[in-house]
Amino acid sequence: MSRQNSSTSSTTHLSTLRALEIVRNSEPDNVSPNAIAKLESANREIWARIKAKPDSYVMSENEFAVFNFYRGPFMDSEVGCRAVGRFWDHYRQDTSEADGSHRQQS
Repeated sequence: MSRQNSSTSSTTHLSTLRALEIVRNSEPDNVSPNAIAKLESANREIWARIKAKPDSYVMSENEFAVFNFYRGPFMDSEVGCRAVGRFWDHYRQDTSEADGSHRQQS
C-alpha cells in the first residue's frame, strides 16, 4: 500500500510537516504560497484547540513545531505561553520516562 493510500489525517499531517520543512528551507523572498497557506491553516487549527482547552491542551511535537514557527503573535498571550509551558513539561517528562531517568520516589 502506498503512503498516498493511507488515512487522510496521516496525509494531512505529513503535508503540514513537509510545508514546514519547505518554508524553513526557503529564501524569504521565494517561499511557496501553498506551503505558507498550509501552515497558517494548521496553526489556526492548533490555536483553536488550545483556546478550546486553555488550561489543559498539550500540543504534540509536530503541533508545537508549527505553533513555535508562528509563536510571535501568541507569546503575548497568557494562554499561548501556558500552552508552550505545558508542551515542554510533558515533553521533558516523556523524554525522561523513555530513558528511565524519571523515577517515582517511594
